[in-house]
Amino acid sequence: MLSLAFMPPVPAPLYKPTVSPQQMLGMVCHDLRTPLQAVSMAAELLSRRQHCDDTLRLLGTISDSVARAQRLVADLLDYTLLQEGRGIALHPVLCDLSEAVARCVEELRLTCPDYPLIHLHLGERSALFDKDRLHQAVGNLVANAVAYGERGAPIQVTSRSYGRAATVSVHNWGVPIPSELLGRLFEPLVRGQQRAAKAGSIGLGLFIVRQIAQAHAGEVSVTSTEQAGTTFCITLAMPVPQ
Repeated sequence: MLSLAFMPPVPAPLYKPTVSPQQMLGMVCHDLRTPLQAVSMAAELLSRRQHCDDTLRLLGTISDSVARAQRLVADLLDYTLLQEGRGIALHPVLCDLSEAVARCVEELRLTCPDYPLIHLHLGERSALFDKDRLHQAVGNLVANAVAYGERGAPIQVTSRSYGRAATVSVHNWGVPIPSELLGRLFEPLVRGQQRAAKAGSIGLGLFIVRQIAQAHAGEVSVTSTEQAGTTFCITLAMPVPQ
C-alpha cells in the first residue's frame, strides 16, 4: 500500500503593496492636515473666551504644538513629492511683500511668545511670489532661529523688494553655526545641536526652504559669526510682469 507524505498547503502569495513608501508617507501627511487644522481652530476659538491663566497657558501650548506639527507635516509632504520628482508647486501672484511678511510674523508671534519677533520692510512693496510658500519658508526659518538661537533674544525678519527681485531674511543671535556644517545645512535630514528642547526637528526645514527659493528662481544663503549673529536670506527672483 502506498503511503503519501504529508504535503503542507501552499501559502497564498504575499500581498504586494501598490504604492511606494514615499507615496504612503505622502498620503498619511495629507490626511493628517485635516485633524490638525481642526484642533488648531478649536484652540483658537476657545482662547477667545474668558478663562483662567492656567487654561490660557494650556491653550497656548496646544496651539504651539499644533503649529509645529503642521510645519512638520507640510515639510514631509513636500519631501515625498520631491523624492518622486514632482517638485514644489507654486501659485505666484503679484502682491504686497511687506503686508504678506507682516501677517506671517504676526501669526508666528502666537507660537513663539518667548522670542520677540521684529519685522522691518525696506524698498518697494510689490513682488511676484506664492504667499503660502513664502509663509512656509519664513515659518521654517523662524522655527530654526528659535531652535538654535539664544533663548529670549529678538529675531528680526526683514523683507525687501527692489527692481526685479525681492529678499526676506531672518536674523537671530546665538552660538554661530560651525563652519563644517555651513555647506551641508540645506541638505535633507541634516540637523545641528538644538538649544530649545521643545523645538524638535527631523532636519527637513532648511531643505524645504531652499526648494521654495529655487522654485521662485532664487536661492537661500546663510552667514553666521559670533559678532554679527546668524542670518538666512531668501531671494525671490521671479520677474514681475510689466
